[in-house]
Amino acid sequence: MKATAKRLALSALLAIAGVLSTPHASAQIPENSYLRLSEPMNIGGHILQPGVYVISVLPGYGNRNQLQVTNEDHSKIFATVLSIPHQLSPSDTKQLSEFVYYPAIEGSPRALRTWFAANAVSEGGHDIVYPKETAMKLAPAVHEKVIAYDDSTKVEDPKTVELVVVTPANEIKPYMQPLPAPMVASAPAELPQTGSSVPLYAAIGMLLLVAAVATRVIRTV
Repeated sequence: MKATAKRLALSALLAIAGVLSTPHASAQIPENSYLRLSEPMNIGGHILQPGVYVISVLPGYGNRNQLQVTNEDHSKIFATVLSIPHQLSPSDTKQLSEFVYYPAIEGSPRALRTWFAANAVSEGGHDIVYPKETAMKLAPAVHEKVIAYDDSTKVEDPKTVELVVVTPANEIKPYMQPLPAPMVASAPAELPQTGSSVPLYAAIGMLLLVAAVATRVIRTV
């Protein structure tokens, strides 16, 4: 009987350890930022009108990420765009969320170049990828290379999207790696509030209580 009780207590401790080590228990808050626009903006080929938005990372795509732009309560999706990692150089430090834009083009909305989230899971940011048609208009106008994908491609599966680089001369070249960050002014943005952590803390508390009881059983059996 004592051996059975001890085995049950050990099983409970192992189960609790497994739960606490799962991504749901230890995952960080998804990368996100408020995006406050006072003028129209182009993000990945989608024109956003003035207003308050939340930009977030849809996780789980490895070296490419989908970004989603929603309203503040996430009940409406305005855009889903593709991005690639933007690695910081050794001299760069990013303390706050920042939005880096391509140079303004007369008669066209500003286009988002790179987004750095304050709560990023890595030290880098996200370079926005544009449809090829948009990139071929943008690259010569801003005198920069623009990462692009074929206009007929769906970005729902980022891993299968074939990327290219559109040069200022409108040449199409193979995509190799993220481009260096442009030296342009950027604006800080606050982080939006996410769902309450109270239920998670309560669950962890209950698990710890069970663990304490199981430990006591093991010591007394």
